[in-house]
Amino acid sequence: MLIPKHWSSATGEADDPEGKHFALKIWGWSQNSVAEAAALARRRLSEASSRIARGMLDKEAYFYAKTPLREQIVRVVEGSAADPSSAAAVVTRNRYGALVLNAPRVPFIDVDRPDTGSADLLDGIRAACARFSSTSFRIYRTAAGFRLMATDLLLDPKSAETERMLTDFRADPYFVKLCKLQASFRARLTPKPWRAGLAAPPVTYPFDSPIAERAYSAWLKEYEAACAGKATCALVEAVGPGRTEAEAQAVVAEHDRVCRVAENLPLA
Repeated sequence: MLIPKHWSSATGEADDPEGKHFALKIWGWSQNSVAEAAALARRRLSEASSRIARGMLDKEAYFYAKTPLREQIVRVVEGSAADPSSAAAVVTRNRYGALVLNAPRVPFIDVDRPDTGSADLLDGIRAACARFSSTSFRIYRTAAGFRLMATDLLLDPKSAETERMLTDFRADPYFVKLCKLQASFRARLTPKPWRAGLAAPPVTYPFDSPIAERAYSAWLKEYEAACAGKATCALVEAVGPGRTEAEAQAVVAEHDRVCRVAENLPLA
């Protein structure tokens, strides 16, 4: 999984050949040190400035889906006892404050509700599951549609097989790209703040000052209180052979516990 532990930013300015001015803030990342992240940020800033000056592309196009998500690592979900060195998943906090489960091999698929009703969507999901009849799926209802977890099929998120499966279930194209970039499957564990009546956090990770970190901590207390009576998804049914890989057992347990799957709460 590409979930960096260290981040650093570099700032600069650039003008394109038509005189359009860009104020740049470019991030670098590293698993080893802040210094290594800072060096990458400077290199990426130099490259972005050069490309803008040559009129090759703007910074939004250049960096779309090109960098890992800047998310704080909250905890590691340990894998099976047979392979204690391998994490089954990593829980991070995303840009708007929700917890996210990142699994390196246990597939998640989110399918948002289209204009048709949820019953039609569920029928389509069941039909897609039938096309993968040898695979065991758990189907969950979410506030915006449905979520699937394959419990006996371990996949490389960057593989062609993964892309085919996600496309077959009509997963969001950006989600497909993100799986490749981060080498993980993602599932939001806690509600979006605006669905709990709360604004997004006032600052984002990584925090650039102690004041910013304190502001975030204060927001986090409000967020957790606002989410107290809400769940993220509810189990609809399990389909397929009903098997669960050892690696998936820990992922299922963490997902269902934090999403409050069995508590019969409003979904957010």
